[in-house]
Amino acid sequence: VIRNAGNIVPPYDPSPEGVTATIEYAVAVLEVPSIIVCGHTLCGAMKAALEPDGLDTVPSVRDWIQYVAPARLAVDELHPLLDPDARWLELVKQNVLQQLRNLKTHPWVAARTATGRLRLEGWVYELESKRVLRLLPLP
Repeated sequence: VIRNAGNIVPPYDPSPEGVTATIEYAVAVLEVPSIIVCGHTLCGAMKAALEPDGLDTVPSVRDWIQYVAPARLAVDELHPLLDPDARWLELVKQNVLQQLRNLKTHPWVAARTATGRLRLEGWVYELESKRVLRLLPLP
């Protein structure tokens, strides 16, 4: 289990890094059958990505939140007229999908998904209802 602010999976980078090393170990050594990226409603990291002013005092957080940028662009392009709360929820969903795309940049993940030996899933946990929304799989 990897748990971090924003359920972020950086794109593959061969330099040693905790998320990448954990994914590599889980997929290559443990041969896990599935990876689930699970976001949640009311996510503070997604709120920070929408309202980045004030992150200057926490530069590591600011840099980490940059991995959410593609998801934020998707929300801006696909849903430009959403009210703030709906926009926040949509960013939670789009970020889960973006992190699944990032997972596919990891060599072990790409190889095992191509052979059908690894399944990727995206979930959003709704804190209010205590239900899990399963997002449609990526092609």
